[in-house]
Amino acid sequence: MLNTNSEMAARANVRVLSFPEFDQFAESLQGFQGQYFITKRQVQEWKLQIIDLDGVSIMTGQEGAARIFNGVGKDHCFHVYFVLDGQGDVKTDGRALGTSDVAWTVPQQAFHTFSQGPIRWLNVSIRADLLQAWVNIHEDEFPRALLTQSIVKRACAATAELERIVGSLSSTSANPRESALRLAARQSVLDATMRALVPLGNHDASPDRAVNRRRIVDRALQKLEASVGDAIDTAQLCNASGTSERTLRNAFQAHFGVGPHNYVMLHRLHAIRERIRRAQPCDSVTSLCSRFGIWDYGRFARAYRMQFGTLPSQDLYGDSRWPRSAIRHGDVQ
Repeated sequence: MLNTNSEMAARANVRVLSFPEFDQFAESLQGFQGQYFITKRQVQEWKLQIIDLDGVSIMTGQEGAARIFNGVGKDHCFHVYFVLDGQGDVKTDGRALGTSDVAWTVPQQAFHTFSQGPIRWLNVSIRADLLQAWVNIHEDEFPRALLTQSIVKRACAATAELERIVGSLSSTSANPRESALRLAARQSVLDATMRALVPLGNHDASPDRAVNRRRIVDRALQKLEASVGDAIDTAQLCNASGTSERTLRNAFQAHFGVGPHNYVMLHRLHAIRERIRRAQPCDSVTSLCSRFGIWDYGRFARAYRMQFGTLPSQDLYGDSRWPRSAIRHGDVQ
């Protein structure tokens, strides 16, 4: 166990990044991949701190807008996720995630989360072999089912200890020279993280309804992703997920905070925005919109500006309210 800030500072790479837009923020996330859909106009920059401890990675994020995030953990990597503070409700896989809760995500399993406003969060990624070594020592505390099951539950311990460790690790930019100190820092983070997760209570197992809703959502999203550029309506999503419109609507509300129709609109806006920002010199807003079956350009431009704070033409020609001068390195304020 590390006892001093100078000892805590013996850690691997620490990066602090600021992003004018959510796209760059999402691309910099480590340990999992996914897609952000902002649901309200951005109100602040996106910031990310990454601390790499050779198999245990700590990310502290500040988000700039209310959003939906659909993600999947990369192979051989488990995640423990905490909300530190923010505005409005946060849900993961349809379950409320407050500042006293913890979300556990297993490798290669999709998850869906939304927030109703900007939030700050802390995520600890743990390599599978390191987790297995911890489980072998604490086998009486850790249910083996958690190796294959993602859950959201009340945290067993406050995150204050983990935040203190992260703050100490961030206090200097010096790289570690002694592997023993680096391993001790990693062990401190791992122990503090797992103390927040286990032991489980009887009420912590995911209920059947939540599992069924996630399956419904996953099937609907697979249909949507396979039909980018096509006009997709709620009836087609119901057919793809094998459920009624009411059940589909309830599942989307639980996982994303919006119904399927509004989600489809958000998905299309973000898909067009991505295409606009990767446009070729010969492309125009009109030609790009037509590929998505949009012909009312005035109405589309208003919806686009309401969502992103810019007009499609501004993004096409690089005249954006949030300068795309990329990523600034420095301290999180």
